[in-house]
Amino acid sequence: MHSSQRIQMEGVQGPLSNQQSKAILARLKLGAVNTNIFDRHLAIVQEIGGSPLAVGNKVELLIDGQATYASMFAAINAACRGAGQPDL
Repeated sequence: MHSSQRIQMEGVQGPLSNQQSKAILARLKLGAVNTNIFDRHLAIVQEIGGSPLAVGNKVELLIDGQATYASMFAAINAACRGAGQPDL
């Protein structure tokens, strides 16, 4: 990703300014090893997704199928409870 390329970010109340987006990205880079993988990942996600990055999302690396399915079902059940529906 070139430093001139703007990453568009969106919060719960709409698009963030370029300055707000840069501040968030700078905080995320603190303490990270400089491999450019973060910049490349952001550029790829934005290009493939075709929409702005949403602030406040959470990412968790899941190692295997068992962990993946457990996490998916926990998220589905949490959403069901929030909607007043029974767990799966």
